[in-house]
Amino acid sequence: MAVLKRIGVLSFAVVNASIGAMLGLIWSLVTLAIMSPVMLTYGSGSMALMSAIIMLIIIPLISALASFVVSALIAWLYNITAEKIMPVEIEIKK
Repeated sequence: MAVLKRIGVLSFAVVNASIGAMLGLIWSLVTLAIMSPVMLTYGSGSMALMSAIIMLIIIPLISALASFVVSALIAWLYNITAEKIMPVEIEIKK
């Protein structure tokens, strides 16, 4: 068994931020598909378009930023606890 002694904080955070951005984009597309008929029915067309553009930009950015911060914190805490308590054991096949 191999032991995961340490996680690179920045690399872990960047990878998870990119996953968070992709999930945020999917989330914004689903939300947009649900909310578009409502926005077009009860609001103006230009307001619906502006909301859609903002939603497609803001939600993935917020999701990526939150994923980055939380992942960096998790990696940092893992590095601290792994050396004091016990690192995670992983099995690697060659």
